[in-house]
Amino acid sequence: MPEGMGKLTCLQTLSLFMLDSHKHGSKPSELNGLNDQKGSLEIIGLENLKSTPSEASLANLKEKKGPQNLTLIWNLNWDEHRSQADERVLAGLEPHPSIESLRISGYCGVKFPNWVSNPLVKLTRIVIVNCERLQNLPPIHHLPALHSLYLVNLTSLKFIDNNDPCSSSSLFFPSLESLCLMDMANLEGWWERESIVEEAEKQGNFLPTFPRLTILSISNCPKLASMPGHPPLTDITLDGVGLQMMRTIRTSSDNTFPSSSSLKSLELKGIEDLKTLPQKLQQNINSLKFLYMTECENLENSLFDDIRSSSTASTSNHPELGDAMQWKFLHNLKFLRLENLPKLVSLPIEVQHWTALKFLFISKCPNFRRLPEWIGGLVALQELEILECPKLKSLPEGIGELKALNHLRIAGCSELEEDAKKEARIGRRFHTSPVFGSSFCTLKDMKMPAILTLHILPFLQDRKQSMGYGEN
Repeated sequence: MPEGMGKLTCLQTLSLFMLDSHKHGSKPSELNGLNDQKGSLEIIGLENLKSTPSEASLANLKEKKGPQNLTLIWNLNWDEHRSQADERVLAGLEPHPSIESLRISGYCGVKFPNWVSNPLVKLTRIVIVNCERLQNLPPIHHLPALHSLYLVNLTSLKFIDNNDPCSSSSLFFPSLESLCLMDMANLEGWWERESIVEEAEKQGNFLPTFPRLTILSISNCPKLASMPGHPPLTDITLDGVGLQMMRTIRTSSDNTFPSSSSLKSLELKGIEDLKTLPQKLQQNINSLKFLYMTECENLENSLFDDIRSSSTASTSNHPELGDAMQWKFLHNLKFLRLENLPKLVSLPIEVQHWTALKFLFISKCPNFRRLPEWIGGLVALQELEILECPKLKSLPEGIGELKALNHLRIAGCSELEEDAKKEARIGRRFHTSPVFGSSFCTLKDMKMPAILTLHILPFLQDRKQSMGYGEN
């Protein structure tokens, strides 16, 4: 930063303030006179205050009403002597009570100062990232406006709350709607006093629950076994968690929350023991629009549990359909992606009932051999991609019934490509047969050699947007 920034006392916008260790470099005191700032303020290079941590308070952030979004960043070069200095620096950077968003990154302290749990009544968003020595979080469950909480790469943190859950006030994250826990290898639970939690559950006492949570993302938290109660969710992402953790997530209501069916997006990744979806994830999910499953090594050709209905002749004559009945009501599902599922041989049988499906992507499934003939019944299907499935040998004639299909991509399916080349009938097979003949009246490009060499599909988020995910 140029020297003398503190003299610009009428400055209203200063989105980035960089501290450095040079003798004549920028110092926190230069922020003291900038009282007309508005919007966002990001302070980086806080590790340079290691030798002079008391200087942080000279920024006088507590008296500045203008900055609504505050970001505090330390460099990630760890220093064993930095812990206490960082704690003193952060204590001196207390913001004005009107702050709305707080992000802390690279902090080396073991604990946060008390001001983090002060009644910051307008604080809607907290992001704490790469604070690998942090062992304790201050109580933040009482913050009345907190809408989003992101905790990422806090590798020393074992529990979110060190207090007795049964003595908590009636306020427990009253406005929290979005929660993200990511890369927290030692996180074991929400409350440290697990014995009290277990005893309370035995006695039927109600533990604090999230009253408004709708979006939950948990990634790479392998020791986390449970979560506080919550209402039915709209958006669930589970990555690298255990089955015990999955069983605590609900998509349907109980007596605590009004009955509803609200789940729209479900993403499951890296859940090695997953064979079928837990019961709580199967209930009231007819609103689901987006389903993404990847790296679930034991998931086979069914997504549901082994509960078969014997009440109808159709399911008794065809027992495999008994399971499918539980998922056939996904009439709103529009996006399905199956990736890195080594035991998947064909599409799960219940998919035939998802007639609103518009986008179907299958990739990196080494044992995927066939598309079922009933795929022709997916009348709304617009995009179909099969990538890196080397054992896929042929395409069914039913694919010719997909009149809405306008995008087909097949790549890395070596047996299918080799078979086509071996028989030397690529042109005849894929341009004149009934499968790829007049039935494909809306298909844009059916040049087979091009299809076999197209690149990987666009990012997942682009697909969510293209299908209108998030719309009512």
